[in-house]
Amino acid sequence: MTDFVDVHADNAAAWNQTSDWYRDKIAGALPGLRFGGVTLHPVETQLLKSLGDMSTWCDRAIHLQCAAGLDSVSLANFGAQSVLGIDIADELVDLATSLAAQLGKPVTFRCSDVLDPPAGLAGTADLVYTGKGAVHWMFDIKRWGQVVARLLRPGGWFMLFDFHPMMWLFRGSDTEMTPSGVSYFAPVISYREWPEQHVGALVLPPSEVKVKKLRPWPPSAVIQSLLDAGLDLKSFGEYPDTINAASTAYPQWQPENRRKVATMYSVLARKPE
Repeated sequence: MTDFVDVHADNAAAWNQTSDWYRDKIAGALPGLRFGGVTLHPVETQLLKSLGDMSTWCDRAIHLQCAAGLDSVSLANFGAQSVLGIDIADELVDLATSLAAQLGKPVTFRCSDVLDPPAGLAGTADLVYTGKGAVHWMFDIKRWGQVVARLLRPGGWFMLFDFHPMMWLFRGSDTEMTPSGVSYFAPVISYREWPEQHVGALVLPPSEVKVKKLRPWPPSAVIQSLLDAGLDLKSFGEYPDTINAASTAYPQWQPENRRKVATMYSVLARKPE
């Protein structure tokens, strides 16, 4: 398998090309974040609420693959006393740092591959959070689980709300449930174009848009990596495509068909005391 360092570095260059889209997204979210709002999905806020008042137990949250920091700031608004976001795309980290500074929030950011975070962070997180398009960019799922466990303090929580690999099994451009031929079991997918509903139309010549590679890990592989790293699974959920109005995987389908497929899933796990 290709060394994850090379693949992740190529993906970082691709994500840097989305900085203008994120800059616009930050501008739209800024007023709400300034007054304590969040960009977290309702599923995420419900999962966090199930753990109790976040301000009473979360001294530090670490957000892996934080992109431009919108959800990182949201964690602070939701009650985390401090938040550290980590992302490999340096231009997005710069945007995130500027966002936190504008809002005066206790949120900082590091530019790093999440599979090789700074050693000094080990055992410092009450919460490790990631999702909404994160894990399928990881090319070493076993090492990823080990990083999550290493960052958590004893008794700390891990929360994931991410895309389900079922979103790759059908053709999103078709009006019917047409199989795509993509394997469910973590194929390597390489593509150049960005989905317009995700990052909009990049203002770049097609030849300059960076190639990206991802691996849509099935939830079983993700959960097993956490179990192998010593975490205890507390909950697992799967959610239909209708749960995401803005980023549906199958926008051309009728709602009754969109309700038949899982395109998001959640995991709550805890590091033993």
